[in-house]
Amino acid sequence: MVFISFSEKAKQTIRVILEQIKSLSQIEKFLLFLKLPAEVSNAVDPFRQPLNPLGSRSEIYRTISWIKTHLKEDPDISLPKQEVYNGY
Repeated sequence: MVFISFSEKAKQTIRVILEQIKSLSQIEKFLLFLKLPAEVSNAVDPFRQPLNPLGSRSEIYRTISWIKTHLKEDPDISLPKQEVYNGY
């Protein structure tokens, strides 16, 4: 069973960042959107891979749709990955 928890300091830092983002213009938000993935990690965007390791676009969208209709975000609860997968 895997549980993820975040420190109060991390939660507060994220709240501050989100407030700062609200003050950006639309074009500034777009620039942030374009730069953020490359700046934060060296991960490669799976949508830009010739063979997507996550499956086809339709499979990904079906999975996203299932998640949105079957799960509810709650910062105080963490479900084990296998439990979610079994439900899917």
